[in-house]
Order: sequence, then structure tokens, then C-alpha cells
Amino acid sequence: QGFNKPILINALVWAGGSFIHAVGSAGKQLYTLGFATSELEQVNSKHDEFAQRYLKFAAETTNLPQPVNVCNAGLTYDTVMLVAHLMRENQIDGSTDVASAREKLKNALSSLKEWNGIHHIRMRESGDGHIQTHLLKANVEAKRWEFALTPQERIQEAAQMK
Repeated sequence: QGFNKPILINALVWAGGSFIHAVGSAGKQLYTLGFATSELEQVNSKHDEFAQRYLKFAAETTNLPQPVNVCNAGLTYDTVMLVAHLMRENQIDGSTDVASAREKLKNALSSLKEWNGIHHIRMRESGDGHIQTHLLKANVEAKRWEFALTPQERIQEAAQMK
């Protein structure tokens, strides 16, 4: 019908892998919010290395439509790497008493202010983690979400978080 206006949709479509494959040319003006894409951003080498490994592994081992969307996959990786880091830092290993290990890990997580992994996670006063989101645009030809703005145009510093 000739409707060709930008449409901002909720972030649920970004996190799934199938929407971008199903939307076709109707998605050429779709925007959403997210914090990671499959594109190499040239900002965080940890993200780029992870994305390359993830895309290669998914292409070789799954029947999912390709390319898969990296989106939230890095959160799990960051969580495992953070806990492993805190365990090494607090000398927690297989010989550590379970109650002691739990207490050390709880204290380490409670005092955490930020984590620089695949994502830069800042901790709010509430204890919740925050990752800066950005505007994403559907690239229907490549079948992936991409950052709508260049790294220089994106929000660089989050507002004071409560």
C-alpha cells in the first residue's frame, strides 16, 4: 500500500532468531532497541571475537536460519566468564568448602561495580546489571539487526543509574 515510514517496535523481535528471517521486505523500515548485533562493531574486540566464533559454530551445528542473531548469547558467556574470574580471584576451587565458596562468591558479586566482557555491564545501586542499549535497524537483505548509528553517534556514557 506504499507505507514507507520508520516503525519502532519492541525489543522482543530483536532477541529472537526467526523474526528477521520472516519479515522480508516489509521490514525495511523497522527499528528496535538492543545491545548486540552479529556485525563486527570495531569497538569491542571481545564482542567481535565472540560473534565470529558464535556465528561459525551456529552455522556448523544448527538447523537455525542463517545467519543466527548473536543478540543475547553473549550474556551467558559473560556470566560464566565473570563467575570464573571471581572464583579465581577469591581462590575458590573444587577443594573449597561449599558454604565458604557461596559466601565468597556472594560477597564478590555484591561488591561488583562493572564487568568488561563481551558487554560492558554496570551495576546499579539495586544490584541489577545494566548494558547500554542502542537503536537497531533491520537489514532485511542481510537478514540481521544492525546498529542504526555509528559508534561515534551512539550514547557513550549512560545517565546516572539508580
